Amino acid sequence: MLSQNQMEEIKVENKLEDITGFTCVYVPVSDVYKAAQWYETNLGCKLREGDIMEPGMTGAIMRFPDANGNPHGPTGPVPAMFLLPSGPEGGRLGFTWPNGERQAVGCFITPRIQKLFERFKSNGVNIVDGIRVTCGPNLQFYDPDGNMWEVWEPSPEEINFDENAEDITGICCFYVPVRDVYETAQWYETNLGCKLREGDKMEPGMTGAIMRFPDHTGKTQPFGKVPAMFLLPSGAEGGRLGFSWPDGDRQAVGCFITPRIQELFDRFKKNRVSIVDDIRITCGPNLQFYDPEGNMWEIWQP
Repeated sequence: MLSQNQMEEIKVENKLEDITGFTCVYVPVSDVYKAAQWYETNLGCKLREGDIMEPGMTGAIMRFPDANGNPHGPTGPVPAMFLLPSGPEGGRLGFTWPNGERQAVGCFITPRIQKLFERFKSNGVNIVDGIRVTCGPNLQFYDPDGNMWEVWEPSPEEINFDENAEDITGICCFYVPVRDVYETAQWYETNLGCKLREGDKMEPGMTGAIMRFPDHTGKTQPFGKVPAMFLLPSGAEGGRLGFSWPDGDRQAVGCFITPRIQELFDRFKKNRVSIVDDIRITCGPNLQFYDPEGNMWEIWQP
């Protein structure tokens, strides 16, 4: 007969976490066809199998390949880039610091940043300075529409890449602009279940917070299946994550994966989260919502 502790361990092992992944990032572009070509040329992602790359496209799902050249699926380790038509007046991904400098929306992981840097230079990509070394070599750049990204190469101690690893192996984090880091960190913990990085202290006056999502055992990992949320102080005038369609409706910046959308919906309602409509059924049940700062997210149950 199993002991009580053994039974509890089995329950934990069999319970999926609330957030199990990140399926896609929604990217506003003025010309989907040209943007899709740019992302394929510079970041190596490919148009979804069966779709046609052609002028006049009204959307493009770009998937990153694995080490064998096969595209990752909707629940794979690298989120897809979902390119959507939106004029520049609808906003672009990234936000502005009080000093006027721009901040990338998210950070890709690569095993070969120098190769990407040389490719970017050869292709005339708009690069912010050169390769910086802050927590490892990293590089900030813009796509042709002004969406700002970062790419970072971990040390061998952090990630031991296979020699055949693809150019982009994941997304490390999303940078989230907030006015009060402490209050927003509590909100993300309460509603999405992510935890402050181990060793950091949750307290008023925080100047930044790295929030990581736990696995099914309740433990967090530096490079788990879900990108971390890096909360950074920025006034509302610096912009918020998401963008606007031509009709004025807002679009989320990206989509989390959950095995229990109804449970999250009920939690959100109880906690008075700003929800956009109810659960919708488009490619499966999904839900759009805002954090207290106006950053817009989506959640989807496969």
